[in-house]
Amino acid sequence: MKTANVLVIVVACAVFYGLVGSSYFASADLTNDNMHQVLLQLQHRDSDGNLVSYVEGKKIVFLNPDKLDEFLDMLPNKKIIQRDGKRFELFQWMGPSEKSDKTHSYSGYQLRVLPVNEQYQTVMMVLYDAYQTAPGDTTTVRWTVIRPLD
Repeated sequence: MKTANVLVIVVACAVFYGLVGSSYFASADLTNDNMHQVLLQLQHRDSDGNLVSYVEGKKIVFLNPDKLDEFLDMLPNKKIIQRDGKRFELFQWMGPSEKSDKTHSYSGYQLRVLPVNEQYQTVMMVLYDAYQTAPGDTTTVRWTVIRPLD
């Protein structure tokens, strides 16, 4: 029940921030070649380093495409790929590993980058299935973004 309450609060904050920040909301449509495609992968390990769960998130609930493009343009490693005769840029990077001090995970993860006035901005938020954690567990985050080329 607490996880559901946290999810409602997080989504409500994202809606408010999105309306105020003139951004838009989108669901990841992996068949639409005209928009960013995002995959968030989480590896959850216990305090001994054993893999406990693997979770993927694909549902984008908040996206600021201009700020995301600024961030992607700064990344050093990208690949050009082709799918169905169309060209895309593929970006992959690891987020910081997080050590758990709580007994649950949230069900959304934010990509926060590009400090403005010494505060990080939320570029996008991706939802995933929540999972049970214990103090001392770690979570490793891997992002994959595919951006269409003109």
